[in-house]
Amino acid sequence: MIHIVTEKTSNRAILNILYLLYLMCNSRQIKTNGQRGWNRKLLCLEEKREEFTLELANRFQALDIEEVEEDAESTWNKVKAVFHQTGEKVIGRDKRPTPAKWMTGRTWEVIEERRSLHQRILATKSLRIKDQLRRQYAEMNKRVKIRVKEDKRMFYEDRARAAQTAANMGHMREVYKITEELAGKK
Repeated sequence: MIHIVTEKTSNRAILNILYLLYLMCNSRQIKTNGQRGWNRKLLCLEEKREEFTLELANRFQALDIEEVEEDAESTWNKVKAVFHQTGEKVIGRDKRPTPAKWMTGRTWEVIEERRSLHQRILATKSLRIKDQLRRQYAEMNKRVKIRVKEDKRMFYEDRARAAQTAANMGHMREVYKITEELAGKK
């Protein structure tokens, strides 16, 4: 679908077109200059999504593109900069490694808690407090291992169930794909 921008085209329509283009360009995680993509999992949380939308609306009001500039490239660069600044401020970059398919969001939250606890251990100078934090870290590490083990077991059980259902229905291609996935072949 191609839109032609004319003098009669409203600013709102132009912003909508630019927004759709931006979403299409960033529909998958693209590494640029060694940076990771946006932490899109945070946008699944209702309060983060509302915060992002509000911040984006405020920045667009501040941008206030009244007249259509002769150069569409400069308008696009302004809109793109607004999206990038809002993303950096509200959701940030994805700092963790590429997540395994079988790990849930709650497991990642526990891993982040463990990571922050480790940073506190490194920053603490007092030996007594360090010992307390190390004990907490050991407990947190056990919780992470238990959650990872549960998530992995649930994932494999779910995929095996899906393969069984596909086999019962006679969808051998699906069975083959699931078998390859579970066997770790690419």
